[in-house]
Order: sequence, then structure tokens, then C-alpha cells
Amino acid sequence: MTNLTTVRKIITASFGTVEAPGPMTPIFIEGAPGTGKTQLVKDIAKDAGVGFVFIPASTMRPEDLTVPDVLSEGSTYDYKIFKNLPVIGNEDLPDRGVLVFDESSQADLDIQKFLGQVLPPNSAAGTHKMKPGWLIIATGNRREDKAGANKLLTHLLDRFILVEDVEPTLKEWTDYSLTAAKRGDDDFNPLVMAFHQQSEGRYLHTFDGSQTQARKTATFRGWSMASRFINSLGMGSKELPTIVRGIVGEAAAQQFYAFVQVANELPDIDEVLSSVEAASRFVVPKPLGHRWFMTSAIARKADWRNADAVIAALLRLCDNHEDMLVAGLLVAKDYGDRFSSSEAFGKQITAGVFDSLHDQLGL
Repeated sequence: MTNLTTVRKIITASFGTVEAPGPMTPIFIEGAPGTGKTQLVKDIAKDAGVGFVFIPASTMRPEDLTVPDVLSEGSTYDYKIFKNLPVIGNEDLPDRGVLVFDESSQADLDIQKFLGQVLPPNSAAGTHKMKPGWLIIATGNRREDKAGANKLLTHLLDRFILVEDVEPTLKEWTDYSLTAAKRGDDDFNPLVMAFHQQSEGRYLHTFDGSQTQARKTATFRGWSMASRFINSLGMGSKELPTIVRGIVGEAAAQQFYAFVQVANELPDIDEVLSSVEAASRFVVPKPLGHRWFMTSAIARKADWRNADAVIAALLRLCDNHEDMLVAGLLVAKDYGDRFSSSEAFGKQITAGVFDSLHDQLGL
């Protein structure tokens, strides 16, 4: 298995920086459906502040990308190019960026041959040269995933760095969840996040392409979809169990709802934050997943008025678990109305309690 952190490092090494390009060697990212391959590349481009173009290779035809301009005058003709291809002369796209050919292994042979011409050393679409500052990344599923993947042409594969069996770790999924919520790109439900901490990620990604019949299983992408429905409908919705089961599969949905039943018996968050005294006396649950849930829920209710109680509760919940404390403080800092400027938060900073966390807190 190749985790997303490794994939990010490989992409960064090839791309370099905006000012100092790296080798710009194309990369093929291969893994099971729903593991966040394309989203990772999009996030990297966004973080770097460069262009990003997404081309769904599996649904494209060669004529969608380049066609002869037979209406031009004279005895010779040029080619018209798809407007989203970063070729020299296309002023609508910047000089630096990432071009993704998604589901490339599902693409038919003609598109694979076109991709072979776009890649170095040819780096051309028809008669148009590609901008040298654009890194080309292809993504695709494995043939054993039964997602319609074809065998890549050998000359095409030879031009890529092949990164195989990509799958996120629990920590990567947790970090992504917090970052997505911070950006406003997505809002993962605290119960979903806590469930995966409690189950140590066993139900985060259960995709199995070896099954003789297609069945719904849990994926990175699926839990993101489930979170949106939970946030939208609320846990009390009668339709929600059917929806969650239809997104992540029977086994994962059963385990999730068993966890929810236990989580409902945890201390009431509003009561915990009603005063510093209440935050200092509630019963801290022993299971780590339950503590993760309470940390996330408390952090999302933080503001300058209850800052003392929030700090008191987080310090008790996160005792000996710095990663949990980091996550809680990041959420409180981003969600809480003036929480980071509160006196209680400031006292902890000046006391040196969070000295090792300054970079992650952006202080």
C-alpha cells in the first residue's frame, strides 16, 4: 500500500516549486475506487497556487481534444485544440499547473495513444506544444478492481512514475477531514470522525474488487458523502440508515450505528460547557474514539464566552494525546467566534503549554 503522504511527496518532488520547476516527470496514480487520488492532486495544486485542469479520460474521444482545422485558408491546415489543454499560446491558462487525466486506465486505446503524444518527450497535442510548466498526472483503478480498467499501453506506462495501490491511512483521512472543514470544502460529521478513531480505521475503506457480484463497500469518498447526509438530515431521520447503508455498505453501516448508540450515552456537551466547574467534573470516557467525538463536538461549540470551559474540557479529554489536542484546538480556532483571541486561550499560550503546537496552530 502507498499512503497519500508518500504520493504527495512524489508529486511535489516532480513538480518542484512555482519558481523552480522539478523534473516534471509525469505520474500515474493507481488504486481502488474512492481513495482520494484525484482530490489529493487537486488539493496540491490549490495549495501551490497553480493552475488545475481535470480531463475525464474515460469519457473522452480523440476528436474532443484535437481536430484538424480544415476550414483554414491555403493548402495546409493546423489543428484546433480543446480549450482546457495547457498548450503554448493558450492565454486562458497560467504557465504553471497540474493537468489530470482521470480514469486513464478506463480510457480506450485511442485516448491512451493521444496521451502518449502529450507526455514528454513529444509534449504535443496535434501541432501545438504543451506548456513545459504543467505536470501531467494520470489516475486510474486496477484491473482487479473490476471498475472497467484496461491494460495501459506499455510505451505509455514507460513514460510515467507508477505509484501503485494508493490508499489513505486513518491519520491522513482525519487530517483531510479537518482541513476540508477549515476550507469550507466539506464538513465531516463529528460522529463519523469519532467512529473511525474508535474502530481504528477498520471500516474507513473496505473496498474488495474480488467479490463475484458488485456490493456497496465503504470508501474514503463514501464516508464524505455519508457525512453530508448526516449533517443535512440529522441522526433522527428515518431515511438516514437506508442512505448510509446504501453509501458505505451493510457491514460498515451496522458498526457505525452501534457506535452512535453508545455515543448518545456520553456526557451532554452543552452541560459540559455550561461552566468551568462542569468542564472540570464530567466523567471522561475511557474509549479513545468516544474522547475524539467529545473533543470534536466541544471544539465546534467553542467561542470567546466559553473559552475557559473549552480549555478545561479539552485538557482533560486529551491528556497524553497531543494529536487529539492539536485537532481540537485547530477546530476551535477556526470555528470558534474569537476563541483564539480569548484570555483563556492566551494564558495557555503564554504559559508554554502549547509551545510544540505553534506551527500547526499558525501562531
